[in-house]
Amino acid sequence: MSAPDANAVQLSFDEIKEIIRQMSECGVIDVDLTGGEPLARSDFLDIIDELIDKGIRIKQLYTNGALVNEKLLSEFQKRHVKPSIINNEL
Repeated sequence: MSAPDANAVQLSFDEIKEIIRQMSECGVIDVDLTGGEPLARSDFLDIIDELIDKGIRIKQLYTNGALVNEKLLSEFQKRHVKPSIINNEL
């Protein structure tokens, strides 16, 4: 999604884990994931696992689709994750 004034600093995995913990404590049960390109993170599946561990469902994944492949879809299937995949290039 276009964000020309966005800060280019990426959160660390530990920072994301803390945010997920706080979301869980606040009762968040659904999230949409976007970025930049969320699939470009090497720890993307670890983030998914943290969300699952806290009982938070991934409803939508905004991506340009370039990194969606059979391996990723298989990892989603193993985790019973079924987000709507939204092309953020439209």
